[in-house]
Amino acid sequence: MCASYKYFLILFAFCFLYGCYRNAEDLFIDDDISIVVNDTTEYDRQNIYQNRWTYAQMQEHYLWEEHLPDSTTFDYMNSPRTFFNKLLYKGDRFSWIEFNEDYKESSLYDRFGLEIVEYLLPTGGKVCRTALVLPCSPAENAGVRRGDWFVISNINAGGMVIETGKIDGVAFLPEKKLTLSENGREYTNAIALDTLYQLQGKKIGYLVYNSFEDGMEGFTYPYRTELRNIFGDFKDQGVTDLIIDLRYNPGGYVSICEIMCSLVLPDEYHGKISGYHSFNRKQAAKRLKETGNEEDILYFPTKNVIGDNNVGLRKIYCIITRRSASASESLINSLSPYIEVITVGSTSTGKNVGSYQCKDNRYEWQLQPITFYYYNGEHKTVPETGIVPDIPVNENDIVEWYDLGDTREKLLNVTLEHITGGTQMRSSIDYGKIRLTQVIDGGLQRRKVEGLVRLKNE
Repeated sequence: MCASYKYFLILFAFCFLYGCYRNAEDLFIDDDISIVVNDTTEYDRQNIYQNRWTYAQMQEHYLWEEHLPDSTTFDYMNSPRTFFNKLLYKGDRFSWIEFNEDYKESSLYDRFGLEIVEYLLPTGGKVCRTALVLPCSPAENAGVRRGDWFVISNINAGGMVIETGKIDGVAFLPEKKLTLSENGREYTNAIALDTLYQLQGKKIGYLVYNSFEDGMEGFTYPYRTELRNIFGDFKDQGVTDLIIDLRYNPGGYVSICEIMCSLVLPDEYHGKISGYHSFNRKQAAKRLKETGNEEDILYFPTKNVIGDNNVGLRKIYCIITRRSASASESLINSLSPYIEVITVGSTSTGKNVGSYQCKDNRYEWQLQPITFYYYNGEHKTVPETGIVPDIPVNENDIVEWYDLGDTREKLLNVTLEHITGGTQMRSSIDYGKIRLTQVIDGGLQRRKVEGLVRLKNE
């Protein structure tokens, strides 16, 4: 049955009330900067108001606030996006600014339940390959399957028309058109599959986890309940091994990442330090004054949060790819000091930082600047170059893809072979090799929930 989670996440509330404020004294925050606004257009005036607020927020919260440019060099009449981008530290790959009204479910994953990999065509343009189709999503309802090749014919507010086909060497040959219509969110975002394999005397739990989503609905936390139920079932079934598939998971909330850690760990580690968050000089000074520590100290949740649902394993497997980032990497990093975590796949993103949202309903733009580094209990973090897998396997350069959960699917197959110690499972499979070049960072990928996110006052 399709799960329906229709709550509003506090950190990403997308419907704001905002107004036009013309009183410069009300909106100008930094009094020692003088700007003449009398002769500007209304558009320029609003940019000035917005940009002054943006700069003040960055001074207060930005992880690299000491590297902010000299404010006397600013053109406050720049567009908010241009102004924001000029503030960013050269090593910052992840901060963003978005127009509130436009910051909605814009990725193909959020709109249609579709994760893709993009490739360049020698003739120009791109072709997409379906990597994941969420159960009960518009993509599944339209007949899209994992491994399908397609180009986008049209995409608008109401839906998307794609042309599916096949790859003949390096050429895309179209075959038929499909229409994907947004029909309401009647499918789960976080979990695409959970199942159990019994192979060679082992019981192997397998979880395809796509997003670290969390939030309250009617005084309950449905994403937490879903995870607790799945791990509780794994425990009841007596799993001997566990595979967490994070290959298409770009992250999400710190809170749910911590809960998943405790659902994996033996009882003895509950309540122990899971990691640290460190901030800029201003925020560190505030925390030192309030708590006696410059950093925030995190702890693995105990039974009062997870119940008696932890599988208590001392070794797990995680499947990762370039799309695995932030909370996905943090999960591996947080568990590593306590149990063995074997990674399979390709090198992850390398996002060792997190953020919280800065917003004010008086302004049209919201900020998501990087605001903290994260570390595990040994005060180690993820390399900026990404987590290099223990068992390297690249799925994006092969022709033959199988459904996720099919034991012939290459990344799962290799992982199962490593667990069972066998090699016979894929001996007869010819996966083939793709001759197209993959686009590393596609433009249709960013989701409404990703990264390593915490509430501003958390």
